[in-house]
Amino acid sequence: MPRKILTHSLLRQLKRCEDIPDFCALSSQLLQQGSLRQAASVARLAIRKFGRENDAPFQDLGVCEWLLGHEEKAIEAWRKGLTTRYRDGSGGIYTQLYVWFAGVMRHDLPLIKDIEGIMIKALDRPRGRHWPGPIAQHLLGRLPEESVFTLAAKDDAILGNDLITRDALLYVGCKALRDGDLSKARDLFTRCSSDLPEAMLDSRHYEPLLAAKEVGRLESRVWKRRKAKRRGKAQVE
Repeated sequence: MPRKILTHSLLRQLKRCEDIPDFCALSSQLLQQGSLRQAASVARLAIRKFGRENDAPFQDLGVCEWLLGHEEKAIEAWRKGLTTRYRDGSGGIYTQLYVWFAGVMRHDLPLIKDIEGIMIKALDRPRGRHWPGPIAQHLLGRLPEESVFTLAAKDDAILGNDLITRDALLYVGCKALRDGDLSKARDLFTRCSSDLPEAMLDSRHYEPLLAAKEVGRLESRVWKRRKAKRRGKAQVE
């Protein structure tokens, strides 16, 4: 970790980190506060110490890298997270969704195809029924959008916030983008990232942060240039 990132406060907090949940709680807190480089450094320390034991540090590192504009590094981290010994309650679908999101935002059709194949296998397992399994079902054309939001609302009612719905807003927005509906995607990204609840600060739901970054890109010419570049590359291939 670079010396300038090692503040006295962060050093004190790191000394209290004994296991993966401790490291991830710290990296998540820093990430939600906008301290992206510090959060990424904590995630790297967790990976260095625990290897591929758990996918959570790879999720955190990938989100940090993406928000910092290091998209290739983000994808690398997320893809490594697909092969950890322990994955989230759905069997790793959260990490798969991050990779799918990256593929859509970069117009990377081979990456999308590859991760969709992995999603299909995950959904065939019993754990694939758990959230965010319904989102993956929708992305693959197996579940209508309305059903995704209905299921999300039920979970939100139990949790007392709308963070599950915000998960759905990002990925349904990405699907709209992939299907060519830029206006719908922009609307869903905006809803995902607007008026964030206080619960966001104590959660591992990073979808609003990703949406906030990408909605600005959709408003600019960057999206059109990137899409045109990818289309040209596909035609050459």
